[in-house]
Amino acid sequence: MSDGSAADQMTQAMPPVVDTAATEVMAAQASPWAAVATAPPAAEMIAQPLDPSLDDEDDEHRKGKHRSYWLLGGAAIAALLIVLALFMFTRNGSTDPNASASPVPIPDLTGLTQPQATSVLTALGLTGTFQDEASSDQPVGLVTRTEPPIGDTAHKGDSIIVFLSSGPGEVTIPDVSGMSKADAIAALTAANLVISSVTPDDTHPEINKDIATGTDPAAGLQAAAGDPVVLLIASGQVDLPDVTGSTEDDARTTLGDLGLTITTKRVETSAHPDGQVYKQSPAPGRVAVGSAVTITVAQTPTTAKVPNVIGMTQADATAALIDAGFKVTVGASQPSDTVASGSIAAQSPDAGINLGIGQPVKIFPSSGSSTAAPGP
Repeated sequence: MSDGSAADQMTQAMPPVVDTAATEVMAAQASPWAAVATAPPAAEMIAQPLDPSLDDEDDEHRKGKHRSYWLLGGAAIAALLIVLALFMFTRNGSTDPNASASPVPIPDLTGLTQPQATSVLTALGLTGTFQDEASSDQPVGLVTRTEPPIGDTAHKGDSIIVFLSSGPGEVTIPDVSGMSKADAIAALTAANLVISSVTPDDTHPEINKDIATGTDPAAGLQAAAGDPVVLLIASGQVDLPDVTGSTEDDARTTLGDLGLTITTKRVETSAHPDGQVYKQSPAPGRVAVGSAVTITVAQTPTTAKVPNVIGMTQADATAALIDAGFKVTVGASQPSDTVASGSIAAQSPDAGINLGIGQPVKIFPSSGSSTAAPGP
């Protein structure tokens, strides 16, 4: 259809032209229909565009709603990202062991070097804090133990303490004197010492048999853990020395220090100095502590047998009596048919009599035969 025909149709649809004067009269009467009467034709109303201000308000309303939707959507996405980040953090990096993966058993790292132990822990998702400690079981620098110990569990990301050997530490040798053999061994073992031997000890007779007398090295000295020590145990026996030739006092001191019982026997003799031990029983050798030992001590004689000096010259007889411990006196000469003149014909007391040392013995020289020779 052409533009001209359209215009014709619209013109035909419009009402006839109304008289102006009538229109004015109607207006003057303020008829309520006046607005309708004065309204533009329908075609004209359709052809007129909408109010621009109304269109602007609608646009602003729509834009505001769109902005609200975007803001709500952005907030939802941000919340979702935060939740996702928290999930990934707790899954991979949380220090809470309950939020980690399955528990990881603590491995046996004993005997490994620090780099080797670190590699094993890293493969399990664990880390290690290394500390030194004295140990006689592992060489220096090797793992001795862990904390938590082998068999316990940890979680990925956890750190465990790994102890490295710094070598044997020093220990003080304990005093085991007076302990039983079993208790002494236990005490030395507890001190991380090794008992190299158990040796009988004869030097402490005051200590009962099978009781510890000490150690070598001695108690109180420092030693490295694992060092050997000798445990000394009372044997209950001593070496009995030879005390002959010593004085009685010295012999008694020596034997008494060995825990021996001493019996003294004194014998008068001029063969040994007074107070000297010249015999002992038993003979030197090993004896039990507390054994009895008898020592024989020389004592200056108080008596002696008078020697026989009959027939001796006066000089020889005097010497013999003095040597025997007696004094000598000389009596009047006596005739004798058997003893030559000048020799001793008699003595008093008689020979063989026990006489106190220092007592006098009287001798009588011979004056010769008592009968004169017959004349020619």
